[in-house]
Amino acid sequence: MATLEELEKRIQALEDIESLKKLEAQYLNNMNDLKSNDELFTEDATIHLHSFGQFKRGSQKEVESMAGVRERVATRRIAHYAIQPVISVDGDRASAKWIMYINNWDVDTPQGQGFRQVVGLHEQTYIKQDGEWKITSNKYSRPYPPELKCGELYTKGSSWNVPLK
Repeated sequence: MATLEELEKRIQALEDIESLKKLEAQYLNNMNDLKSNDELFTEDATIHLHSFGQFKRGSQKEVESMAGVRERVATRRIAHYAIQPVISVDGDRASAKWIMYINNWDVDTPQGQGFRQVVGLHEQTYIKQDGEWKITSNKYSRPYPPELKCGELYTKGSSWNVPLK
C-alpha cells in the first residue's frame, strides 16, 4: 500500500503534467493567432524552428526569424495541433515530445486557395519558476520525411498542397 507521501508525489506529478498540457495549448493558441509567447518562456530559452533556425529568446535573430514567420504566413489561416505527448517530470524540471500537425489554408497563392498539412516533432524542456511552468527550450523539427525542407511541398506543389475550389 502506498504511503501518504507517495500519493502526494503522484498527485503532484499528475498536476504538473496537466499544467504542461495547458502550457502547450496556450503556446499553440498563441501561434495560431500570431500572438507573442514571451510570457511562456524563460529569459534564456533556446528556440529551434526547423528552417527558421535556432536562436536565443530576445536575440536579434529571434526578432528577424519571427518577422520572417509572420511574413511567410501573412496570407494563411493556420491551426497547430499537438498530440500524443510523452511527458516526463522530475521535480521542478520536465520534458515533453509531441507529434505536431500544422494545417495551412493559404488564401492567396498563384494557384488560388490551397491547403497543406505539415507533420513534425515538437520537443520542449521546462522549469518550474515560482510555482509556474516555463519553457526553457523549444524545438520543432520535420523528420517525416527527413529529406524535405519546410515549405518545399508548398513551393513545388504536390498532393499535399490541395487547391480549394
